Amino acid sequence: MKWKALLFCISAAIVILLIKAATVQLKKDSTEPHAMARSQPKAEEDFQGQPKKESLAWARSQLKMDQLTCPKAVEATVGGNVTLDFHFKSQRNVAGELIEWKFNNSIYVLVYRSRGVSGSDQADQFKSRASLESTDNIAKGKLAVKISSLTKMDAGTYSCFVGRKTERRSCSIQLIIKTVGRFNAAALNRSGTTYALVLAASTLLYLLYD
Repeated sequence: MKWKALLFCISAAIVILLIKAATVQLKKDSTEPHAMARSQPKAEEDFQGQPKKESLAWARSQLKMDQLTCPKAVEATVGGNVTLDFHFKSQRNVAGELIEWKFNNSIYVLVYRSRGVSGSDQADQFKSRASLESTDNIAKGKLAVKISSLTKMDAGTYSCFVGRKTERRSCSIQLIIKTVGRFNAAALNRSGTTYALVLAASTLLYLLYD
């Protein structure tokens, strides 16, 4: 019995020591974060009281929103119409700026200056065919141009330029013109050939089994 009592006392002492050690460790862990928080310097802030890194990210996002955007390529057909979509995601008001739309970087499709479209700057090949979707939309950063009665000669690169010199923004669209008539004729020829082959095979089978 004596050895059992001794073993019980030793076990109890070990348990008490483990509890004390765990308590000390918990107190130490709870005080370390506060000490680190006191010793850690505050994040550098900008003049608006925001952390500098967040301010830079916000500035980059605003710059991206203020860029002129457009699709890389647009497809249309001969004889049809097409709308070339240029716009600012920020809906920036550019009604007071110079805006130029050019074909292959040299021929003027449209020119907007002094809050109006300048007909004298427009190339002859686009007169009465190219127009703005709406002049009111320019105040909302929407600079879409509509071109009607398309021909194969209209295929190429269309660019929009906003502003002057260092503040100039631009975006370009590749216009691809397809000829619908030739495609339909080819399809019609293929379907006619298939029909003739089916008819010939049916006639041959009829003659063989008649």
